[in-house]
Amino acid sequence: MTGSIWIAPIAQSILGGLSCLLIFAAARRWGANAWAAAGTMALYPHAIVYSAIHGAETLTIFLLSVSLFAGVASLRTHRAVGYGFGLGLAILTRCHTMLLVPGVILALWTQRRGLAIMLCCIALVLTPWSVSRSIVYHRPVFMTTFFGHLLYMGNYAENTTGGYYEAPTPIEIPGNVTPPEEDVYYTAAGVREILLHPWHYVLVSARRIVTWTGVERDEWLQKYAPPWLGHLSLLAQLLLFFAAAAAAIESWRDPRARYVIWPALSLVLLTALTYHMPRYTLVALPYFALVAARLRIR
Repeated sequence: MTGSIWIAPIAQSILGGLSCLLIFAAARRWGANAWAAAGTMALYPHAIVYSAIHGAETLTIFLLSVSLFAGVASLRTHRAVGYGFGLGLAILTRCHTMLLVPGVILALWTQRRGLAIMLCCIALVLTPWSVSRSIVYHRPVFMTTFFGHLLYMGNYAENTTGGYYEAPTPIEIPGNVTPPEEDVYYTAAGVREILLHPWHYVLVSARRIVTWTGVERDEWLQKYAPPWLGHLSLLAQLLLFFAAAAAAIESWRDPRARYVIWPALSLVLLTALTYHMPRYTLVALPYFALVAARLRIR
């Protein structure tokens, strides 16, 4: 309030602690190891580094933890409302989380009433923002500037996580261009690549899956974290990915497992088919921590 930003890391630390408590409660409700789930959230190096960076990641994780706490069991009305508003606010803070929604719909397909309430709550959260942006830009705008990039990012040969065709240079873009219009350029070029170079698209998508295993370094970790913490973060990401994968296979037949596994799978697969940056794996942290906590070590 005084112009200083020193309060931000404190607020993010509080949000991080609340996220751990929510995941602990969600794990108990879901039948997972609550201490393992909360401990993963608390000690995950990647999240610790980002809690000290002024970004949306910590807030997004907290909002997703709220959604998970509400959505790991059969949806009653109040849980559906909490799930919808939590996920809607998470989408506003990091629109990448919208890639969870198809999996959420599949997981809740048999609970039509709860699903309808949840989707209506998401719409209530997103609609005011979309309307206000559409007024500002004088054309329909559904999501943030980078939503088009998430549909298909790349179009620049040197961007190894992106596509094949080069994006238009600034001189090629009309002087009155606005961000939504720029997204159209990127998305159209991405669709063109899928149609003309499908095998290249498949190879690039497969490479993005590798990123989820922790092989690729995060640019902000390299910039702000000491080398030892960056290496530890890579190891933690690698372990968490394979622990979550093993636990998902092990608990797949449990009817309750779909509440968490389907959204997590939707996020991973749709990210691989669209756009990915290493730090976006943080969006999956609450889901991966919860799934991995069901792993039974024999």
